[in-house]
Amino acid sequence: MPPAAETVQLTASESACLDAVKDGLDQKTKIAIEAAQDLKTVAKILKRLGSARLIEQDGRGRWRPTEDGRCCAVTVVPVPERRGQGGAHGRLVPGSTAERLLNMLARPMRGAELVECLGVTPQRIRQLVVRLHAQGRVKLGDRANILHIVARSDDPSLLLGQDEERILSALPDDDVTTVPRLAAGSRMESARTRKAVDLLLDKGLVEEAGSNKGRTVYRLAAAGQSHFQRLASARRAEPVPLIVQSDRVRNVLSYLAEQGEARIRDARTALGIPQRSMNALMQYLKRKGLVRKTDQELSAPYGLTPEGYDILQEMFRRDHR
Repeated sequence: MPPAAETVQLTASESACLDAVKDGLDQKTKIAIEAAQDLKTVAKILKRLGSARLIEQDGRGRWRPTEDGRCCAVTVVPVPERRGQGGAHGRLVPGSTAERLLNMLARPMRGAELVECLGVTPQRIRQLVVRLHAQGRVKLGDRANILHIVARSDDPSLLLGQDEERILSALPDDDVTTVPRLAAGSRMESARTRKAVDLLLDKGLVEEAGSNKGRTVYRLAAAGQSHFQRLASARRAEPVPLIVQSDRVRNVLSYLAEQGEARIRDARTALGIPQRSMNALMQYLKRKGLVRKTDQELSAPYGLTPEGYDILQEMFRRDHR
């Protein structure tokens, strides 16, 4: 049997920092954000956890758990809050740079804007943002890049991380596109692009718009069009070309959509298309996966497939944009 895990006693903040390191966060700022502590407090905690041989630094100064740190069982012990000690309920000193930063956040702002407006260094802004986050006064769009976008905690604005912003900005204004095209347009790896698209879907900024050649296609939702983090100057992804585009195809698809299903002879008569042309066109649309027979009989009627409905809707949308 494996030996029982050693039990160590840690404060809640120490336990949170250890958990952050065990979860793969290896830098002080990231650990502070995850543990909701200010940088000075985290620096002291990391030093104590290092002395207890629960964590260690690698050759690049990145933190990682030791074997003991990975395996130990933690008992959280309460620590009375000392007066004057920083933390999640720290006092905001009137006239301080922290108070000025908070007052400046009448809208979400980027770190570079805060640096310029407050006239302090990016390092100082980072320290203040981490502290105010620990106090529950600000929220972040991107925990991995905390100065990407910052807002007051009571600001109702929906903040986006850096990858989400890039993908939202890469979506074409009035067309649909796919994840591979978004990855190429934003110059971002496919896995990161896929994750960002899923997050934007969950937030209602992007919506699915059918499929094209077996790939799901996406378009901007109304909320995505107007989101303040969508950059007008960003490079847009290439839209997906329609697999069919002629007026004759649109007329046939529209007729089938209206009728529900129809025989070739009925569609031919209604649309004024010669018999040979209609037969060839139906076979073409069948190969494209846009129509299908309702049964196996030779003269069975045709109906639209889900892909056929999607293409028809997209054709009308592009005609009327």
